Amino acid sequence: MKILRLLFAASSLLALFAFVACGDDDGGGNGDNSDRSDSREKDEPTATTKTEPTAAAATATPAKTGLQADDLLAALLVPTEVAKPGTEASLWQRFPEVSSAGYNIDPANVDKGELAWVYVEWAVPATKDGDPVRGRLRQSLQYFQDEASAIEAHKSHVQKDQDDWDAKVVPGEQVGDESAYLTLKDAGDKATPYITTLRFRVGRLVGRIESARADTYDRSDTMRTMAGPLASKVRALLDGTLKAKPVPESLAKLMPPANAGKGAGPLLASITRPAEAFALIDGSGKPRAVRSRLETYGATELGWQAYGLDADKTQAVTATLFPMSNVASAEAWAREFVNHVKGSAGALDSGKTGTLSAFTSNGGEFYELQFAKGKNATSITCSNAVDPKATSPKCEEAVRKIAEAWYASLPE
Repeated sequence: MKILRLLFAASSLLALFAFVACGDDDGGGNGDNSDRSDSREKDEPTATTKTEPTAAAATATPAKTGLQADDLLAALLVPTEVAKPGTEASLWQRFPEVSSAGYNIDPANVDKGELAWVYVEWAVPATKDGDPVRGRLRQSLQYFQDEASAIEAHKSHVQKDQDDWDAKVVPGEQVGDESAYLTLKDAGDKATPYITTLRFRVGRLVGRIESARADTYDRSDTMRTMAGPLASKVRALLDGTLKAKPVPESLAKLMPPANAGKGAGPLLASITRPAEAFALIDGSGKPRAVRSRLETYGATELGWQAYGLDADKTQAVTATLFPMSNVASAEAWAREFVNHVKGSAGALDSGKTGTLSAFTSNGGEFYELQFAKGKNATSITCSNAVDPKATSPKCEEAVRKIAEAWYASLPE
């Protein structure tokens, strides 16, 4: 599943804007590559796409040993490191996915010695809602207990790309300690079937950067230009000169309290993201309208946390904070969800989360509870990390527990 998970959501980024030092690539010629782990288009309500699973991040209770998921997230590239000046706003970041400490995994497909894994996707949305997303770029990092395990995993991923996806290895300049460039055509993605991937390894870390385009593969030198800085950040992570930054105090004090996961599962990662991260996964299919509404309400920067689920480690739990500018905005945002859920077949007991709250299982495939309190609106979700149809009923209690603890801690 490490290979399959990155094929969710294949679209093209590089065809749409020029990356630093690259200009406009015409693809094809210079040995492009496509390193896969599942990247098929997947629009799930309020859920982030999943790719290569793993195990080990910033848990709340276990002692911190080695790199955690928050550290790996800090090493991933950000739009300003990739796009030409002035084009950064065209890159929208989704919320990440993390697997850590044996949580949020696909048990049948965890690489030997794997300790932590993170994945993030960027998208270039259509100029108007209703049209297809114009492009995507994906990154992932995997951390292993020893270099031998990382070497074996890198080799396995490259081979699986070829065996499972008929990927072709193409020439390209080495990145890190070892690397491979691949291209493949994804027949299941009509919009952007041309996938180019660069897989690389630096010590105990295995990385990947991948693009998808509508009509041609990206050039190897384009992928190298992006992967080089990513590999450099990975080296800084390994030598201790790069560290994860804490969530700003203004948001951290509003996130679920430290005991929120008690009885549910450990905290795996905590970050911030701009409003478009939620807009991209909102079930309405109108990302620009959703982002505009959030920004109008004052929620320009969102808080996000990932938890494990003790009752079923294949499930992924998230908590998202929408800090609004006033009470009316928070209530207006939550009320839309409440009205949608009210009286529906999947409606659940939202527990002690106030009068403006609702909880649904979305047919048993995606548990989500939203509430508003004071100037803040929230969303707590739980689903299977790989297949929504394998979402566990055990999600219900975990979501409710985190929500109740969070509600109790927020100011009126």
